[in-house]
Amino acid sequence: ALRQLAASSGMPLESLLFGMFGATVYWLAQQADLLVGAMPLAAPGKVLPLRWTVDARCSLGQMVAQADAALRAAAQHADALPEALMAVGQPGAVHPNAFFQFGNGEVAAPARPYDLFVHASDAPEGLTLQAHFNASLLDAATVRRWLNLYVSAGARWGADAGISLAAAFALTDADRDLLAAFNASELAIETGLR
Repeated sequence: ALRQLAASSGMPLESLLFGMFGATVYWLAQQADLLVGAMPLAAPGKVLPLRWTVDARCSLGQMVAQADAALRAAAQHADALPEALMAVGQPGAVHPNAFFQFGNGEVAAPARPYDLFVHASDAPEGLTLQAHFNASLLDAATVRRWLNLYVSAGARWGADAGISLAAAFALTDADRDLLAAFNASELAIETGLR
């Protein structure tokens, strides 16, 4: 469904998946000013910081179109970016904590470790996601839930191209079950007054 959505919108699949990643980061952090790293196919070997401001009232499709524009512009100007921009520890360096890469199955992780690194691969058998994360900040179950949220938002968008961010990122049944289990109490609760 996402390949068809990319084709019908005239957007590369890479941009669509990157935009969904940005939307997921926005939804989880609830920060309108996003700074996400990307290694686009159009600029091989370049790690690009991409910044855009999210309007929470826009649809998922509109947000992905914004991300596509940011990704294309950054790739066009990749050679003009000063090397110091992404140099670790340099004054003025820009270091996104979330990083996205699209490829053909080969993971070429950037040298700098990121708090969250997601690689999406397009293969004949389907799209795959691989995540690496900072284990001192995140745990595997949390990252797995985030990836499931990314996948379910993509499926919802594939079914409804005009879906809002809130509807795309609504709780999944698995999240509801997790919350119910977390909030379950085995203790008897007194309801009468003394």
